[in-house]
Amino acid sequence: MTDVSGRPVLITGATGLIGRRVTQILLERRVDTVLCLRDSKANRRFAATHLGARVRWGDLTDPAYVSQTLAVERPRAIVHLAAVIPPQCFEDPDLARRVNVESTRTLLAAAAEMDPPPRFVHASSIGVHGPRNPHREQGVLTVDTPIAPRDVYAAQKAIAETLVRSAALPWLILRVGGVVDIEQSVRLDPAVMYFESTMPGNGRIHTVDVRDAGKAFANAVEAAAAQQILMIGGDESHRKLHHEFTDEFARALGMRRGLPDKPSSDPDVDDSWYATDWMDTAEAQQVLDFQDHTFADTLAAVRHHAGLLGLVIAPFSGLSKLVLSWMSAYPRRYAGVAEPWPRIAARWPEALVEKE
Repeated sequence: MTDVSGRPVLITGATGLIGRRVTQILLERRVDTVLCLRDSKANRRFAATHLGARVRWGDLTDPAYVSQTLAVERPRAIVHLAAVIPPQCFEDPDLARRVNVESTRTLLAAAAEMDPPPRFVHASSIGVHGPRNPHREQGVLTVDTPIAPRDVYAAQKAIAETLVRSAALPWLILRVGGVVDIEQSVRLDPAVMYFESTMPGNGRIHTVDVRDAGKAFANAVEAAAAQQILMIGGDESHRKLHHEFTDEFARALGMRRGLPDKPSSDPDVDDSWYATDWMDTAEAQQVLDFQDHTFADTLAAVRHHAGLLGLVIAPFSGLSKLVLSWMSAYPRRYAGVAEPWPRIAARWPEALVEKE
């Protein structure tokens, strides 16, 4: 068997939320790390603060760049995190497909030409399972739960999963829940706020501390398991209703009055629920040993990072709540039930896919 221990680990999407953590962890472990980055001022700044990593500048949607990078670097593992996520992918679904699907296809094809082929660790989403009505679906999500994508992002991730599973190389697919950024700054992006507001307050969400998500992907590089799909969420303390999560997170940032009230989904209408739910993470934890932070630990880290900014925000939390209500998908004092998919489609007509 060919010894590949001296070969590097290649990361795509290294500047993203999880990618930053994976890069940091691998560098702390003194792993030879190669980052695939587009040439931009922001990415140059990122590279300058991660001097232990080597960078291959280029565009993942360019097959020539991908082929050359893999031919030169010959990685022993590829951690594929690059993605265009909601709501950005709703605004440009063609670009999202080139990144989320075609770059995956190109990477897999180039990797399969290597001897031996590298391990491929692929970032997917629990969104592939589609809307989940907890009043009908009493159990938690597992890898065997049928997939039924409702939006273009989930549909693209489902296609990418199929590509990975059919590839002639060792792979792991990590379906990720709601990643909590512990260094979250207060950014009132209207599109993000609108999208977040569409999620029903009584919907179930399974979060994961970004530090634990990063560790899951970093550990997947060396994991003995292969040809497996794993569900990536925090321990059971991370199982929340959506309004519980958003209110607790907002208060950790200093917004004492929380966020605007969220309408609830109708237990009798399956399509009034969003594509989030609680997960069975036992197998993933056994394989990857990544759940280090409870939800309370995560909130403590958010409060610590907010620091003085949280104290400054606190007196204006009522105003912040009012501003966020203006950005919401629902009018103020909305008394109806949640309707996430019509509200998403109203702003992004190309965001949804047909129900099967």
